[in-house]
Amino acid sequence: MGRWSNTITMFARTFHEELTNRFGGDYSHSVLLNKTGVCSFSVRLLQFRKQMDKLKTVQTKDLIFSQMPREKYAMVQHTFRQLNQTYVKRLGSSSGGGTSLSNTPSQSQSGGAAVPAAAADQQQMMMLGMDQQRQAATTSPLLASHKVKVTFRDEPGEGTGVARHFYAALADAFTSMKHLPQLDNVNEDGTNRPLATAADSSTSSGSNAATTQGTPHLSRSTPIKSSSDVAKSVAQKARAIAAKVGGTSRGETAAGGGTGAAAATVPSLQQQISTDTQPLFYRTSKTGFFTPITGSNSAQRLNAFRNVGRLIGFCLQNTEIIPLPLCRHVLKYVLNRPLNWFDLAFFDPSLFDSLRSIVYNEENDEYHPSEFYEQLEMTFSVDLPAEEGGGHIELKPDGANIAVTRDNVLEYICLFVEHRLLGTHRPSLEAMRRGVFDVLPADALANLTSEDLRLILCGTQEFSIQHLQNFTKFLDESSASAEVLTKYKKTFWSVVNKLSSAEKQDLCFFWTGSPSLPSSEEGFRPLPTIMIRPADDQHLPTANTCISRLYLPIYSSKKLLREKLSLAIKARNFGFV
Repeated sequence: MGRWSNTITMFARTFHEELTNRFGGDYSHSVLLNKTGVCSFSVRLLQFRKQMDKLKTVQTKDLIFSQMPREKYAMVQHTFRQLNQTYVKRLGSSSGGGTSLSNTPSQSQSGGAAVPAAAADQQQMMMLGMDQQRQAATTSPLLASHKVKVTFRDEPGEGTGVARHFYAALADAFTSMKHLPQLDNVNEDGTNRPLATAADSSTSSGSNAATTQGTPHLSRSTPIKSSSDVAKSVAQKARAIAAKVGGTSRGETAAGGGTGAAAATVPSLQQQISTDTQPLFYRTSKTGFFTPITGSNSAQRLNAFRNVGRLIGFCLQNTEIIPLPLCRHVLKYVLNRPLNWFDLAFFDPSLFDSLRSIVYNEENDEYHPSEFYEQLEMTFSVDLPAEEGGGHIELKPDGANIAVTRDNVLEYICLFVEHRLLGTHRPSLEAMRRGVFDVLPADALANLTSEDLRLILCGTQEFSIQHLQNFTKFLDESSASAEVLTKYKKTFWSVVNKLSSAEKQDLCFFWTGSPSLPSSEEGFRPLPTIMIRPADDQHLPTANTCISRLYLPIYSSKKLLREKLSLAIKARNFGFV
């Protein structure tokens, strides 16, 4: 079986161009290239890289981030300001006169990424301004660039390695910031005028198309009659499940009142100011991925999310890694793919299991009886975590007074998933998506899956030394004998294998400018190399991240090699260090 798999993979790699041309340039119609699973990602990656290379070759302008500060809050602030200024400058110099609002793909294709027309128009007016509605008339996205050049303040060196580190540093800032930096003077239109802070927290009403696909069906089996002991056990289990899910019991009312499909607590002005300073992302579970913190959906906060999307777009265009592990529903929204309730498992596995247990009793391998839902005492109203604004939210009109029963539990799950994954998050998700397509053509991501997008953006999740070793080439300027070189190479990999996980990431960062490894050989640009230098026990190893080259003197002992390497990889300045 392994041989057949390798044969098919090799065939697809070798003839993917011919097969793609056979289908008019759209390889999504090829079962071999797009459906087999054993070769689809590698081929899609090759095609995507070719598409991005073609996009870059027709660009004449570079995007320059000059003298960037190292402090993460200042770095984020300077980055956002530079992106806005560049966007406005290019918008002003463009000759387009069209009336289309955006370069993003049509949202009508996907129930999961659809935004009501009125809300979309209001959001676009706030984010773009009337003078920015000409972008779609240009032949390529306004922020598409030939190269991205970065220099750090008071540090030598610039090039792809420094840019690679820049993306990694920003990703670290986005995931570790305790609050959002001051953005009063970082405006979408490049001016210093104050922007409105009114929130646009409207959500879609009555639409659960995003979550209905793939939803399990509840079979109409005969309810199980419970004895008093069983009823007591059911009651205890029901209360425990309700607490995990965050459901609201009958008798409780939403703090904000109202009967809308998503009636929620209305934040005061002070709360809006507080939510505006929250970080942009939070980790949904201890081992999970990151999702946006919407806050008050102010213009400046939405602009921040749009700039995050722009940075993602630059990394995709240049096939560089940005270690920002976003939840799958965020990636699917960017790709304009419909969501389903299984996406909740990537959002919060524990919450997914708890929600599933409302429908099915795995211990007894049966569906819950009606008595279970009577003891559950849940309604179509849920409590939101602090990161999502807190308070109560009704999943449907008058949801606080509608009990969850055996007959409507699937509807509850659909609405629950939609409001937790989308709900008030739609404006921030749409801003990120819009930012990606400020850089990329509208069809650039059409043939990628959310898993493809994660691998391209974040590389491999597990740091594999074997993976790195397979792609590393040794060069020699030491004039040492072949026997000495062979032994020293083995010693080097032996030392590296014994490094901690954090130290291995530090080594990769020091060597290539990124703490993560690409998902495939094609992701290395160029392939990593090690230049062995003459014997020298005094100097540390050095690196040129622009060409992913590590310069390694021959040390007199394995212990000294370990000490020198461990000391060198703690360096954070760049250039020829």
